[in-house]
Amino acid sequence: MKPGDLDQVLVLCISLPEAVERRALMKRALERLPLVSEMVDAIRGGDLDARLAIEQGYRPGLVPGAGELTRNEIACVLSHRKALKRFIESDRRWGVILEDDAELDEAFSDVLRDAIRVAACFDLLKLENRTRKVSGVVGSVGAGYSLHVPARPGLGATGFLYSRAGASKVLRSLETFSVGYDTHLGRLWRSGVRMLQVWPPVVTERAGMESTIGHEWCDGRVGRKAIPRRWDRLISSLGRRVFHTWLFVECRRCLSRVAKRRH
Repeated sequence: MKPGDLDQVLVLCISLPEAVERRALMKRALERLPLVSEMVDAIRGGDLDARLAIEQGYRPGLVPGAGELTRNEIACVLSHRKALKRFIESDRRWGVILEDDAELDEAFSDVLRDAIRVAACFDLLKLENRTRKVSGVVGSVGAGYSLHVPARPGLGATGFLYSRAGASKVLRSLETFSVGYDTHLGRLWRSGVRMLQVWPPVVTERAGMESTIGHEWCDGRVGRKAIPRRWDRLISSLGRRVFHTWLFVECRRCLSRVAKRRH
């Protein structure tokens, strides 16, 4: 088995069972790829109430400045957690988790193949980029695509590549949560989780598809509006900068070692 073998990748797509159109589009897109894929039934926000949300690990007000989540936002976190568990249960070395509004670039498979050859350098790789900004470039993956250390990964969780170790770290962190999934991942530098990002993105949101994460509040007040504390924000900002500087240096070293072994 070679480190870059795509047969060691499992692609999981999160989708509500009743989202027939979305599922059909994603299945057609995935069937064209040299990858094993499965659909993961998303958790419905309408099935959650305040008690169940708390039982599933939702802890409102834990993060300074974070308000309460909607039922659909909580369901989104739980759906990603469900997909991560499915990946860990499999025998695959790498897992791609997509949301069902994902549109895949033609270079999707090629970038994946090159990325998993240097997977020792990261825990998870964000395959989309909504900010359209690039900084901290550490290497390349295929012709015209780069890996970079994002100071701020930005919103969205439409597409991620996880190593098994990375997926395990994220799962442990999701035993309790207070913010949306993308925001949660963006804070995992505090736990030493190494996130890189691809530029240009190989996953984008499909145009014309409205997000299923709506504005429906949980029954009762599951959370409370929190007031951002300036001191917390300052400490977080400084810590994030230090971590990402370290990660940039470590990734450059890691990629250099990988390149030497390949030659």
